[in-house]
Amino acid sequence: MKRPTGFFRQADEYGGVCSFPDEHWFFINGIATNQDVAKYNASCLAHLFHRPVTVIQNATNSLGVDLWECVIGKGFKTDPDSSDRKTMTEPAWRATAAILEALNAEQTRRVIVIAHSQGTI
Repeated sequence: MKRPTGFFRQADEYGGVCSFPDEHWFFINGIATNQDVAKYNASCLAHLFHRPVTVIQNATNSLGVDLWECVIGKGFKTDPDSSDRKTMTEPAWRATAAILEALNAEQTRRVIVIAHSQGTI
């Protein structure tokens, strides 16, 4: 069974998780990324950009499962509908919901999404 998508906040290099309340930074990982690798990547991004980062961790069970999700996301889901969860993979739907929430927040001035590999799909 595929592990569910996880979320966690990576503090900026000064330990703050809300140092820029009008900005939302997201990172979506690539294939075969476990939580330790996602945390390391998030730490590097938070340090590089001096911002806290919300990680949308597309959990992995194996390289094969991740590649199959890529095939589904790239090939079969040609008309995703965010109101119908069945038209998107679980990680894509969860990421879309989180990013839309940030975009619709009244105080939001900027939303940044950094995605790698499978996360771009």
